Amino acid sequence: IGREWVEEQRRIKEEMKDYFEARFKESQGVRHNLDGIEFNKFLCEDNSCLIALFGEVEVREAIWECGSSKSPGPHDFNFKFLKTYWNLLKENVMRFLVEFHEQGVLPRESNASFTSLIPKVEDPQYLRKFMPMSLVGFMYKILAKIVSNRLKKVL
Repeated sequence: IGREWVEEQRRIKEEMKDYFEARFKESQGVRHNLDGIEFNKFLCEDNSCLIALFGEVEVREAIWECGSSKSPGPHDFNFKFLKTYWNLLKENVMRFLVEFHEQGVLPRESNASFTSLIPKVEDPQYLRKFMPMSLVGFMYKILAKIVSNRLKKVL
């Protein structure tokens, strides 16, 4: 954060924590109130589309829409891995999605994420030259993609 070069691991961790904590701290500005505003409502057929069971074709399409080599998850698996081994993995993926649909909750471990610092420039020397990126597992990404695709249809 300051102009001092830091090499001690404990101090580096403190500086990183302080820098990113300050950067992402919520501002104390005005919060708008949405009370009394009328929003459009979903039609019954739209709602049926949103809450329907996840079909294998829909899941596969969502997976194939994702970039193969982008954003590896916390365990370094990306969508290329999933696409390559889809015939072996689809049963487990579908089971995960059925369980989510039935229970309405994600297993705690499926929502785990890790933050990685990605350099914005070659040989970064300051924390502001890094971009934090959250790495989440592809099961979470698949679910988010399916829900996003469904919402696009009804909005």
